[in-house]
Amino acid sequence: MADEMKASTPLSAGSTAPDFSLPARSGKTISLHDYRNSKDVLIYFYPKDDTPGCTRESCSLRDSWGELKSAGIEVLGISRDDSASHNAFAAKYNLPFELLTDADHAVHEAYGAWGQNPNPAWGVGPLRKSFLVGKDGRIRHVFDKVDTEHHAEQVLRAAGVAVAPKPAPAPAPQVAPKSAAPAAAAPAPAPKPAAPAVPKAPAPPALKPAAPAVPKAPAPPAPKPAAPAAPKAPAPPAPKPAAPAAKASPKKKAATKKKKVAVKKKAAKKKTARKSSPKRKAARKSAPKRRPAKRSAPKKKKAAKKSRKPAKKSKR
Repeated sequence: MADEMKASTPLSAGSTAPDFSLPARSGKTISLHDYRNSKDVLIYFYPKDDTPGCTRESCSLRDSWGELKSAGIEVLGISRDDSASHNAFAAKYNLPFELLTDADHAVHEAYGAWGQNPNPAWGVGPLRKSFLVGKDGRIRHVFDKVDTEHHAEQVLRAAGVAVAPKPAPAPAPQVAPKSAAPAAAAPAPAPKPAAPAVPKAPAPPALKPAAPAVPKAPAPPAPKPAAPAAPKAPAPPAPKPAAPAAKASPKKKAATKKKKVAVKKKAAKKKTARKSSPKRKAARKSAPKRRPAKRSAPKKKKAAKKSRKPAKKSKR
């Protein structure tokens, strides 16, 4: 921090330029005394690669590189950026000269290019300055106020080279608006006698501009056919009310009861007959056969029936 806050003493024209040896972007080590008695050297200090002001300054020197070489001036740019940053910067803008790395800003301080920046927010740091050093090793000119867009012209003038002013770009032709009134024309010559007017054929009516086609709205999708309704099963017929059963008369009821009782008696007799012992069967076989009663006497039949009943009882 002490080194960064340290300000350097500026140099003036006529002072001996401090010698230095710094690494270049090409990988070489370049020293100022290499150009002694052979070329003038422009040393320009710039804050950082690929920033707006530094790019304009470097491109100005690039555009006038041919004129600087003809004047016997070598260009060396110095900043604290490393060789990789220098190579990317030079490749991006096609810079033909060397860029040197002053990482500890010792050369900046020796030339007075380190101090308080014009913008107080930037604090102490690298300053934009250039020095034109003669072949004898002395400073010919100090550029404290660098015009970044025309720095090459500043250097050439300081070296005594006549610089032709660059032509300003031609202004674009101005087209008068349609609504403006036409400019006053020069006085026309005297009109010639007009030829007899030939009746012109009537001009065809102007075609009306076709109305812009209105895009048709897409047709709605066709509704899907409804599925056929399933036939309903026919409802079962309602059951007919049962006819009320006819009520039987009391006489018929008594007769049916008597029939049922008689049927039951006959069934009981058959069962008892089946269960009778073999002695009974033998007695039946030994008993004389009964002679049928005569039909002429119904009273006798009744009496015979009565006489038979006790006989049956005796057998049992």
